[in-house]
Amino acid sequence: MAIKGIHLYAEKKHELEELCEKIQSRMKKELGAELADQVSYRLGETKVLLMTLECWFLRTGSYASLSVLLTEFQGVQGAYIISSGGKEILFSLGAETRFADGAKHALEELGFVGK
Repeated sequence: MAIKGIHLYAEKKHELEELCEKIQSRMKKELGAELADQVSYRLGETKVLLMTLECWFLRTGSYASLSVLLTEFQGVQGAYIISSGGKEILFSLGAETRFADGAKHALEELGFVGK
């Protein structure tokens, strides 16, 4: 199974729920991805939101999943994007990279940068 991970951060400009909606909207439009589940917590000054999307990739004949962990603490927001499940035979067919990059680009449009 192929896996792709991306770490981004930004100064707070949007609520975590808004970031989640932006990612979900972009992924549905670009790839037809569906939200599998979402959960959020507040632990003191720290906010955490975890969302998981899934998408069927015809070219690989399999589902890929995208998990995005959004955090916020003292005015700084972080995002860790993990995509997995794109079929891998002798090499990756790239579905997991395309899935992760879609979320990355959605967050970059909102001011996030890579670490």
